[in-house]
Amino acid sequence: IEAGIDSIEHGVYLTDENLSQMADKGIVLCATYGPYAAASHLDNVPQFMKDNCARAADHYLETLAKAHECKVKVVFGGDTYHADPRTEYKALIQAGFSPIEALNAGTINAATFLGYEDQLGTIEKGKIADLVALDGNPFKYPDSLSEVKAVMKEGMVYTPEGLAGS
Repeated sequence: IEAGIDSIEHGVYLTDENLSQMADKGIVLCATYGPYAAASHLDNVPQFMKDNCARAADHYLETLAKAHECKVKVVFGGDTYHADPRTEYKALIQAGFSPIEALNAGTINAATFLGYEDQLGTIEKGKIADLVALDGNPFKYPDSLSEVKAVMKEGMVYTPEGLAGS
């Protein structure tokens, strides 16, 4: 943090002082709650590791809540096989982020952090139109983030049945 890094990935055990410094320096926290939550329930993970991951997941929610209080910019992370935006979204809400703040972590905050805010992250004329249509309102029903009805990728609409209109 003192050296001026751009981001910290994971950050499960960041202290209040760390988070305050991150906020002051504009350092981004790349949240990866999902792998800890997932590993605590997987059949192929040894019990001691499940226990460690469950403790880490519980602590992570506290860290995310403190990051929110300190106004640290947060983005979604995927980490290895996880890549489940719904889990990251729900964890941020559980930690005290509003639904729009949590959604921004996976959209505009991430695009800005990567330097692509002029191309991605919001729905605006001239930006890449990769969109997801859901079967519910994620602001009311966070699990609807996994209820994908269609995806628009580069102007083409895809449904579970295939390319729409083909």
